[in-house]
Amino acid sequence: MSWIREKSLNWLQLLCVKVIRSGGVPKHVAFIMDGNRRYAEKNKVEKIEGHTKGDKLMEHGVCVRVIGNLALLPEDIRKLIAEAMFITKENNKAFLNVAFSYTARDEITNAVKSIVAGVERKVLLPSDISQELITNSLYTNNSPNPELVIRTSGEVRLSDFLLWQISCSCIYFTKVLWPEFTFWHMLAAVFYYQRCKEDLVDINRFEANVSAPSNCRIDTFLTELNAYRTAKSEEVGQVVA
Repeated sequence: MSWIREKSLNWLQLLCVKVIRSGGVPKHVAFIMDGNRRYAEKNKVEKIEGHTKGDKLMEHGVCVRVIGNLALLPEDIRKLIAEAMFITKENNKAFLNVAFSYTARDEITNAVKSIVAGVERKVLLPSDISQELITNSLYTNNSPNPELVIRTSGEVRLSDFLLWQISCSCIYFTKVLWPEFTFWHMLAAVFYYQRCKEDLVDINRFEANVSAPSNCRIDTFLTELNAYRTAKSEEVGQVVA
């Protein structure tokens, strides 16, 4: 659980972390951060303050990646996003993917369009198209699929969130509102994941067996796609290396 800052924990929390580490611990956890508005209404604070309490960011060593259809956002927001990604791109202690202006259906559609364009430009052959190619063409291509997905606020739905990536993930629903989500709620989610982990082993093994081999065409296409997305991000944000 390297993503937990142990210096900030008391002795009881440290003990619980040691216990939970005896089982499998997810390296990639995804959150559907629901409940900010209800938190604001319940505590009689402004909605923006409710969102501020819900969006806490580790500032040291974190690489920020904002995924979604950023073209739909106002120019000033796109610029801030591009700057945040550019400034933190060399960080590698942890990776934070923020889904903004995002739906899974749009992400999958965007990936398919990119692949079709690659075939039309003769960079790819139709026979190169596979599940793995689509996976590597998604916004999240630089990250492994989440092992644990946590949805707060009592809602029991996925809200079009990472639908391609979480087919083999453990899904944990909790009634607590996102700004009230604590260390103890996190431990409960990890414990639930450990109980479910064995049931997902066969599914993940099957997914690994359907992986298609790569080739120079696919490698070239993916390199060009990532370079194009990076260039567009920096262009929109007017970021100069």
